[in-house]
Amino acid sequence: MSVLGGLRLGVITPRLEPVGGTEIYVRRLMQTQRELGATVKAWDARGLELGESLHPLRRPDAAAVARSADVVAAGCDVVEFHGCAPLPLMRALAGRVPMLLFAHTSELTCPAGGRALPAIGAVCDRPPGVACLGVDAARRCLCTPDGTPFGLNQRLRAPLRGVLTRQVLDLAWGVVFNSAALERLFAETVGVPGRAWVIAPAVPEPAHAAEPAEGSLLFCGRLIETKGVLDAIAVCARLDGTRLCVAGTGPAGPRARELAHRLGVADRVEFTPWLNEAELGRRMAQSRCLLMPSRLFEAWGMAGPEAAARGCAVAAYDSGGVREWCRDPWGATAPVADVAALAAAARRGLEVQDDERRLWREQVLARWGTAAFAARYAPVVLRAAERARAGRVTRVTQLVRRPMPGFHSIENLFAELRRELPGDIEPRVRQSPCDNGGVLRRLLNLAAAAGARGDVLHVTGDSHYLALATDPRRTLLTVHDCGALLRHGGLRRALLRRLYFLAPAARVAAVTAVSAATRDQLHELAGVDSARVRVIPNCVASHFTPGPPADDFTVLMVGTLPHKNLARCVSALAGTGLTLHVVGEPDTALRGALDRAGLPWRNSVNLDGPAMARAYHQAGVLLFASTFEGFGMPIIEAQACGLPVVTSALAPMDWVAGDGALLVDPCDETAIRAAVLRLRDDPVMRQSLREAGLRNAARFAAPAVAAQYAVLYRELAP
Repeated sequence: MSVLGGLRLGVITPRLEPVGGTEIYVRRLMQTQRELGATVKAWDARGLELGESLHPLRRPDAAAVARSADVVAAGCDVVEFHGCAPLPLMRALAGRVPMLLFAHTSELTCPAGGRALPAIGAVCDRPPGVACLGVDAARRCLCTPDGTPFGLNQRLRAPLRGVLTRQVLDLAWGVVFNSAALERLFAETVGVPGRAWVIAPAVPEPAHAAEPAEGSLLFCGRLIETKGVLDAIAVCARLDGTRLCVAGTGPAGPRARELAHRLGVADRVEFTPWLNEAELGRRMAQSRCLLMPSRLFEAWGMAGPEAAARGCAVAAYDSGGVREWCRDPWGATAPVADVAALAAAARRGLEVQDDERRLWREQVLARWGTAAFAARYAPVVLRAAERARAGRVTRVTQLVRRPMPGFHSIENLFAELRRELPGDIEPRVRQSPCDNGGVLRRLLNLAAAAGARGDVLHVTGDSHYLALATDPRRTLLTVHDCGALLRHGGLRRALLRRLYFLAPAARVAAVTAVSAATRDQLHELAGVDSARVRVIPNCVASHFTPGPPADDFTVLMVGTLPHKNLARCVSALAGTGLTLHVVGEPDTALRGALDRAGLPWRNSVNLDGPAMARAYHQAGVLLFASTFEGFGMPIIEAQACGLPVVTSALAPMDWVAGDGALLVDPCDETAIRAAVLRLRDDPVMRQSLREAGLRNAARFAAPAVAAQYAVLYRELAP
């Protein structure tokens, strides 16, 4: 297999010998790279004389950095950084070779590395900065993994971690995260990279198979309190008849042994030193449940999927990316620090029958095996190689709103488009420091936008006023809808029309709308000249892919704002006995409608992309009878997942849906009810709509939409 044939890849990591998860990942990655036909050169960061990663007070010799940069740039088409971010070297390589930063842990978002708050057994949710000193005073979090408090030098650099990480993100051509949770953590704390991908670590083919012993538990990892070794022993004490193997070494070892004696389970707990990959694989195959009670932010947790592939169930604390793989049938999670809930999860894992465990291997490898990893990894490196071959490069800075809980569509859209932009387009992101509430916050956002740099500045939506602070000759404004003008009247509407729509649109070099309906509304409601507005549609994200039809006919409804029309839709389905899944926080009116309808329902909030895809896969139909949309993203997301759709016979929803949906009058409860019941009772029609929806969703593929933006960016660049 020569997908990467002829490509020269450089790998830089703090150490090459396998001592932990990152080193094991790198070793497996290099093997995959060579199998794909690439030539691989690896460097130990210490051998390049780079000094400590992200250390503002300890700078390496400039001549040594220049020598290292010359060596790396001369021998590589693309350079990858794993477990390190040597800022001086990255600066020296900027513009010479594309750099991919692989974020394996939360280290770049936390001076202490793990985002743990040992004093309360919780995970920190604060961005790094001066606030770290205050949090440390209360929670004693600025310490090494073994609990040793930071020295003065380490404390002095702690407030600078966020600033330095943002510089790294600007220098990197792209960032690869091993979980959506880690990507979200970066967005919420240190910023959004220009290009970002989520690629879970590869799970190798299990080399061992064994019949697990009854009641056998396993804990593996460094023996430090934040990894949860004490909680693992407490779980063993709660489950009579179980035996626990603790595999690892570390400073908490003596305390763990003392706790085992104190709880009366010393004869049921076996302590072994650190196990190599082969030995650990054998132990996993011999165990019935792996315990992962980490109180750190676990970016992924490689041991979990590897254990599941060997038929070993997993019980873990719900921290970071763990929830993305620790789910039925092989895993269950518990709230962080809740030992009783973790013990209950472990009990369920111990009770799984052996014939069911044997099925997990193929299921895990299909999702996260080496072949699946290679299929996701290769396109990223090939796109980076395009940058290496590009002549003129257009630097685009996208101005995005501050993330809001429950509202992710615009952020997800442009993150997908940035991944698909061709190599001669180099995107960067500037996130507003504040949300859009109040005059002062908007002024701070305007000040931040005024400092943005790039060949093209792109105001991506929902913050149109930012265009008032940018260079009009190279600014592009994207408008998603005109809902604000429909929701308000009087003086407020007049001000919104002038300051939020008309003035920004008149000032910029180009305007795009996500649909013809939005373009027309811009003209009718805001007075923007339609001839100046190009229509570039939204795209569907790559994680929305077809799944098998769901067993149960659940009705999925997405969005709970008034124009989503959910109260009327719920009323239309009253008495049908259908189960509803509402994505979004129901308000009082909607809860009242749900109570009156007497239908079983459940609620989900703040779902990320992969979780939203699972919601589509688990439903029987998407009911999206909105009264107003600028586009209607759930329509194409559902279609891309193979889910039949019922939506409104209104623009732009009818255009977005194509022939892959049943169209209804959103104000006609009888029509809504009839369409949903027709799909419930007609499997042939469901299959027909599934196939038509998949064809329609292909119209909105990200590469095609990104190509349209690339043409516009090149036109606007000086």
